[in-house]
Amino acid sequence: MTRESTAELASEISVKLVVAGDTGSGRGELMRAFAERAGGVPVREGTLGGSRIWRLETIWPQPLEDGRLLRLRVFALTGKSDYNAAEELLLRDVDGVVCLIDAAPENLKFGWEALIRLSDNLRRAGLELGELPLAVQYHRVDRHFGFDVRRMDQWLGLPAGRVARFVSRSGGVDFEGGAIDSVLAQIAARVLVSTD
Repeated sequence: MTRESTAELASEISVKLVVAGDTGSGRGELMRAFAERAGGVPVREGTLGGSRIWRLETIWPQPLEDGRLLRLRVFALTGKSDYNAAEELLLRDVDGVVCLIDAAPENLKFGWEALIRLSDNLRRAGLELGELPLAVQYHRVDRHFGFDVRRMDQWLGLPAGRVARFVSRSGGVDFEGGAIDSVLAQIAARVLVSTD
């Protein structure tokens, strides 16, 4: 390995982010929108135990305060997953999670179940839901008349002030300053603290 490639490796930090949620919550939509916002990076598809996994890799354009860059790897299961183990495997060595919940009234129960499953799968991976960078995004709130974030948080059992929350409408799942950006900022803050 050359001196230049060693210096390049030291200037990047590899980060793994998982987009979780139930079937139809917008995970694939978020991946495509984020890939476009990240400069049109390709979204690759693979399979794991019969489940489809989408992934993308990019360098986050905003350097950390110390000048290092985040090499971001984003993963999401798409479609219906027949096995819980696929999400559990995806969560191994994860640095942060975005959990999408479809706010349409007919889908809320499935979002709640996905959040419980996420918590269980993180525990199996040796992590706790409240211990890693996390953002919950209520998606398609335009399909829920009178949607109220506080009431939804209470119904889901999310503690006020401990988890970043975002709201999006149909057709606008990813945006600058949104859930992915929030989780990356949380990860960056932890990286800087751990190297001080």
